[in-house]
Order: sequence, then structure tokens, then C-alpha cells
Amino acid sequence: MFLEVSAITEILYVTYNIRHGLNAAGKQDLKAVAKVLGQIGPDIVGLQEVDHLRPRSGSVDQAAYLARSLSMDHVFGAAIHYRTGAYGNAILSKFPFSKTAHHLLPSRGEQRACLEAEIIIGTKKLSIFNTHLGLMQQERHLQLQDHILPMVMGKNNPLILSGDFNATETASELEPCNRTLKDTFKQNTGPVINTYPAHEPQIRIDYVFINHFLQCSNFFIVDTLASDHLPVTARLRL
Repeated sequence: MFLEVSAITEILYVTYNIRHGLNAAGKQDLKAVAKVLGQIGPDIVGLQEVDHLRPRSGSVDQAAYLARSLSMDHVFGAAIHYRTGAYGNAILSKFPFSKTAHHLLPSRGEQRACLEAEIIIGTKKLSIFNTHLGLMQQERHLQLQDHILPMVMGKNNPLILSGDFNATETASELEPCNRTLKDTFKQNTGPVINTYPAHEPQIRIDYVFINHFLQCSNFFIVDTLASDHLPVTARLRL
């Protein structure tokens, strides 16, 4: 399952809000998500809006299904537990996980969370924070400023912060991210510049931020209707 890591100098990272397998037309089609990811060929994927054994999506362990489809390992973090199943974020990886942690965030309305993972690639340790922030600006500010960014800034190794931030790039709550991290969008080489809604993208709310230990050589937003968000890809130099 895992890659030979001795000669790896770059990885392809994807962040993707999969809307629990619903496509842009509102129909359940997790196979379409698997197909899109398979065509991209990522090394690591951060997923948001992932169902775990929920009846509404066919009682499928969606993270496990996608991981199997891509020959990857996975970790799931539940933001919300239901009587049957759960809903949250997931990280898929072609490299082994050395550590994972799940952080619930202060939330108004729907519970939000941030999934943390540590992955060893050769002699390097890569930290990943994958999150789905709230709908209210004050809520997002608190989630980022008081909870996620202190964890991120405490790392002294290559790091990725990604996810559905529910905020455009000029939003004030993203200012600390833009000040202390690098938005990989600056290396965009494709024609698509927004990520939502998929059928007619009007805003960019899905991000891959990196710290100074990483360099982005290529950024691309994939045009697909497999979800209501578009997947964001970043090729990163270790």
C-alpha cells in the first residue's frame, strides 16, 4: 500500500469537500468522487463532509471506501456523532501515519472539527491539519485564531493546513493565515480560479496553506461535478 519513499522530493496534495457523496445535481455517487481522485493521482488527500456508516448515504464508510479505491491508508475524525453513523473530516495517504489527533472546534450550530495527522516521508515529518470551518465570520475567527493557528504555529517541520474555510481570500479571519502561511493558489496554472459552487464557481473557499518548509511548484483546481465543491490540488516540494 505504501510508497517507496527514499527518492521522493515532491508530493501531490488534494483538498476536497465531497458533500457526503452527493454530486452537483444532488444525487448520491461516491464512485464519481473515487474516479475523480483516481484521475488526479494524489499522494495525500484532505476530505471534508465525509459520512461514516450513515443511512442517508447507504451506510458506507466513505473514507475507507475511497482509501481502498486509491490504495491508500486513511484516518477519519467525527465532528458529529448520530444514533447511526457519524460525519466529519478524513485524511487519505499513500504514506503511513505516525500520529493522528482529532480536535473539536468551538461552534455555533453545526459542530466543526480539525483533523491532525503526522506522516513520515523518508527522513521528513509532514504535519497535516484538515478542517471545515463554520458559516459565521465570528465563529471562523475563533476557530482559526484561538484554536487551529496556535497548533499550526507550534510545529517546526513541513506543514499543510487545508480544507473548506467557508470564507473568501479577502475575509478578515483569513488574514492571520495569509500573514503566517503561504496560500498555494499563488501558483495556480489552470483556468479555474474559484471552488464553489461546482456547476458555476463564484467564490474560492477551499484552501491549501503551507509553511516555509514547503514550496508549491504547481496549483490546479479541477473542474468536475462529482460534488458541489471543486477539488484543489497542490504539488509540493519537500
